[in-house]
Amino acid sequence: MSRLATFRNALLNAAKPSVLSANYHFNNYKEVVWVIGSGRSGTTWVTDMLNYKQGFREMLEPCRPHVVADSNFLALNDYRRPGKKDERLNTFYAEVFSGRFKHVDVDSSANRLRFKGLMVKDVFANLFAKHLHNQFPNVKPILLLRNPFEVALSMQSKKDWVWMTDPMKFLDQPELVEDYLLPFIPLIKEVSERGDYLERLLLIWCIINYIPLKQFNKEELLIVFYEDVKRNPSDEVNQMWQFIRGSADVPPMSIPNHVSAKTSGVSTELGKKFTKQEGAWRDKLSATQLKNGNAILDAFGFGDLYSDTGVPNRSSLNKFQFS
Repeated sequence: MSRLATFRNALLNAAKPSVLSANYHFNNYKEVVWVIGSGRSGTTWVTDMLNYKQGFREMLEPCRPHVVADSNFLALNDYRRPGKKDERLNTFYAEVFSGRFKHVDVDSSANRLRFKGLMVKDVFANLFAKHLHNQFPNVKPILLLRNPFEVALSMQSKKDWVWMTDPMKFLDQPELVEDYLLPFIPLIKEVSERGDYLERLLLIWCIINYIPLKQFNKEELLIVFYEDVKRNPSDEVNQMWQFIRGSADVPPMSIPNHVSAKTSGVSTELGKKFTKQEGAWRDKLSATQLKNGNAILDAFGFGDLYSDTGVPNRSSLNKFQFS
């Protein structure tokens, strides 16, 4: 990097807090999009495409208690019962969704002078998403789903990152157990005791996606499949904007190939290989992992979420209250 570029970046970073505050005072954050999902599900990549030429301020994972001190009252994948008072969580996300909140890591991608809205990306927020949606109905939530085997394998390749890796931790949340997990306690204990890292991650994926699918209705939450975005990026991005704007008359957007082909900065070589060769994830699993993994997915109703060729089956969502 040249000295001029280094100086320019330093100047922009120094001015960023003032720029973000000015946009807040000019009421430039009225439109708020919230992309949620599990880690390694492609949320960063989808958010970048969704924000292509839209000029939204991207806020990356404000719910990251190990990085963002203001959210350290939360645990990873904390549950909040919808309708129950929680002033601390509500106050924190009131700051986030208004655009008042600023943080050097959360705002690392906010490099404009003027913004046209706010786009928040979270990977540990699924279990309190409905609670917050009830408090902030103007926020448009989008849940991204990706093949759970690919997600688990991608997480496994990043063991040094901060993930929830033992589903037994869910049983430390009494309201979550009472509301949703009582029927699954034997399975949670069995998978945890078996100790297979990948199977544990699959079970965690099931729980953090099962809850919002049971809580939201389809008018409130848009479900997007990562694989559909890979196949038809422009169509999927346009559908997302129609949901956000509440209109089918949103001007269509075409995502250039060089934009859709660009992986996020945290993509793995494993993930890139899967992108080129669908179903390659099977080669990374033992027969036992595949059998036990499918049994875990079946228990939560996700067994038919994907076809054998990796194509998402949206009609399988009809079994959840989401339908």
